[in-house]
Formats: sequence, structure tokens, C-alpha cells
Amino acid sequence: MPQLASLGKIGFWALLVFEVVRIGDLAVRDQLSAAFAGPKAALFAAEILLGGVLPLALLATSRLRHNSKVLFWGALLTCSGVVLDRANVVVFAMNLKGPMPFAPEPYHPSAFEWGVS
Repeated sequence: MPQLASLGKIGFWALLVFEVVRIGDLAVRDQLSAAFAGPKAALFAAEILLGGVLPLALLATSRLRHNSKVLFWGALLTCSGVVLDRANVVVFAMNLKGPMPFAPEPYHPSAFEWGVS
């Protein structure tokens, strides 16, 4: 369990950096309010809350990281949040409508893209 708890600590810091960079990027580009508005806002909010904030809370303290069930749920939510992030970017939120001189072809991620996610 001590080794797994140490991995949980590394996961906590990696997820924290990931979320700070993502939210910071949206804030710097003045897109944070747009991310939480519109028809896809619930997906983004779920991704941030369930795949970011909740696992960060679960992995934040050593006492929680030494609990195998808490560690499992923290890791599972983290992985699910990253997969949901990729799905939001590639599948759900992609909008190819707009002024284009040609009709865009439908995009479907390849097996390799799903594998990376």
C-alpha cells in the first residue's frame, strides 16, 4: 500500500498541474465563461468536477491515499476525466459548421486516437 499511495501522490500533482494549465489557458484566452455556457457546458462541468476536482480532493491527503478504496476511486475518476476531456474535444464539442468554401467531411477518431486517450 505505501507504494500505491506514493503513486497516488504523483497522480495528485500531475492532475493538479493538468487542471491548472487547462483552466489557466482558458482564463488567459478569456474563454473561461464561454466554456461554462452553451449546450456543451454540462459536459465540461462534469469533466472538471468529476474528473478533476473530486479526484484531487480524494488524493490530496496522505491519510486518504492510504485507503485502498479512496485511492481506487481517485485513480478511476482521474482516468475517466482525461478520457472525457479527449472525448469532449474530439467528439462532442467539435463544431465544423461555419463559413467554409467546401462541405467538411465528417470526422471520426481512429482506433489509435481512442487508444491514446
